[in-house]
Amino acid sequence: MTALVLPVRQLPTVGTQPKPSIEVNVYLQATVMAPEVARQKANVWLSMNAGHLLLVEEPELVLGDPLQWRFRVVRTIPRRDKPGSVRRNEIGQLQMNAITGEILQPDSMIQRLIANAPNPKSSI
Repeated sequence: MTALVLPVRQLPTVGTQPKPSIEVNVYLQATVMAPEVARQKANVWLSMNAGHLLLVEEPELVLGDPLQWRFRVVRTIPRRDKPGSVRRNEIGQLQMNAITGEILQPDSMIQRLIANAPNPKSSI
């Protein structure tokens, strides 16, 4: 889900009473990487920097500075009891600059993913 926060310093009034409603128009024009391209780029980055059993899902475009793609990071572990299937554990989020494709805060992200990953032996 995308959140855009609009701070309001002073609410408009009619006489001494607050106005019952306000009109808000938000317009943003930007060319960003397509979600599927961003997902592929994020999966390659994870494989090369954090682990080959990790993947990203559910892209969300975050309106901020910079515009970002945000993904859930999932670790997949092959199941011994059901060959051909995997056990999936969500272990964090990955943020990527939606224009350049640069991973945001890569070093701290790797540390958070490692800290959140369950012990593989306990989940088999």
